Amino acid sequence: MKTFDFALPVGTETVKEVDSSFTIPTGYYALKITAAYITDSGSSDSQGVTLAFTTDTGRMLRLGSNGTIWFRGKDGKVTTEGKFGDTKGKIIPTYGYNQLEAICQAAAGKSFADAASSITERTVEVYGESTQVPMILDLVGATVNMTVFERRANKQALVEGKYTDTNEEVVTNELHRVLPEGMFTVSEIEEGAAEPKYITNWLKKNEGKIQDKFKEVSASSVTSSAVIKKF
Repeated sequence: MKTFDFALPVGTETVKEVDSSFTIPTGYYALKITAAYITDSGSSDSQGVTLAFTTDTGRMLRLGSNGTIWFRGKDGKVTTEGKFGDTKGKIIPTYGYNQLEAICQAAAGKSFADAASSITERTVEVYGESTQVPMILDLVGATVNMTVFERRANKQALVEGKYTDTNEEVVTNELHRVLPEGMFTVSEIEEGAAEPKYITNWLKKNEGKIQDKFKEVSASSVTSSAVIKKF
């Protein structure tokens, strides 16, 4: 099993994580991090951080289909080749690494690498089962300001070794942007902006709306007898 590059001292605390299909409408939120632990892919060298949040009403929330932001690619690297704009052709951090960097800076005032030095083994409960995980303690209990989408998309199935869209829908919350201070972006803070114009305009356009990514697929593209696993 692939591990993160830090020793894991054994802790005695238990962090209880409640898995839920609960979602919140597209908008701006201050979410409290309940759990943040390293997750290994079972099929490649990919590695991510699984996050669980609590809303201001006390409801548990995950972002994405399984709550994990992947920062290592299938090759185990935290970098990739840029494909757009000024970064095209350059070696840059993966998208997931940049997301985690923003979360760590907002939550703990540290880089992802520095926050990861607080990793300690803890127990989480998922689907009623307890398991030991490498928890990033610097993030647990911190509140992060962010905008999220409520997204409708196709549920996927593993068919003959490949993940394929099905005609079953799934609704999730997806991280849009992490904000370091209130509703202000990094650039607005650096410029000394008096008003958070970017997020104000984003909310006017998106607040309360479902981001619909669902597409009808032909029945022949997913053969029920070939489905190994759904998620």
